[in-house]
Amino acid sequence: MRCECIESKEIHRDAWTRLRHDRVRWSNGVEALFSVIERKAGASVLPIMTDGRVVLVREFKYALGDYSLEAIAGGLEEGEVPLAAAQRELAEEVGLIAADWTPLGVIQPLTTAVRAPVHLFLARILSPCASKPDDTEFLEQVEMTLAEALRLVETGGIANAATCIAILRAAREVGI
Repeated sequence: MRCECIESKEIHRDAWTRLRHDRVRWSNGVEALFSVIERKAGASVLPIMTDGRVVLVREFKYALGDYSLEAIAGGLEEGEVPLAAAQRELAEEVGLIAADWTPLGVIQPLTTAVRAPVHLFLARILSPCASKPDDTEFLEQVEMTLAEALRLVETGGIANAATCIAILRAAREVGI
C-alpha cells in the first residue's frame, strides 16, 4: 500500500541534515504524520592492502557518546560524484590513494525515517599520500585482516551499518 504526501513542513536544515514533518494519506484514506530526516549522501570506503589487511578508523562519535570502528567515510560535496568523494576521503582520513576501485552498491541504513544514501567502495592497490583530516576528525587508524573484521561484524564489535555491509560485500568479492 502506497501513500501520498498532502503537506510537508521543514523543521530544520543545516549543511548535513534536513528534518521535515510530512502529513500523508494512505490509499485506504488513513492519514498519518511522518518525521523524515534527510542526510547528505555519503561515500564509505573499505581499503584492502595487498597482504589482505583492511584499514579502518576508530573515532569518537558524539551521538553515540562512544568510539566506533568504521570504514573511511564522508559526505559528498555539492556536485561531487560518489567515487570522487570516496577517493577524497581515503586520502584525507588515512593518507592513501588506490589504483583499483570496486563499487559495492548503495545502502539506505535507516529506511523508516531517514533518507541517507551511502555509496560503498572497495579500494585496492594502495599507495601512501599526505593525509588531511577535517578539524573535527580525530582518527585512530586500525588495521586487521578481513577475516578479523568479519568476526567483529558478527560479534557486534563493528556496528556501523555501512561498514558492516561493506565488509560483508568485500568478503564475498574477494572470496572469503
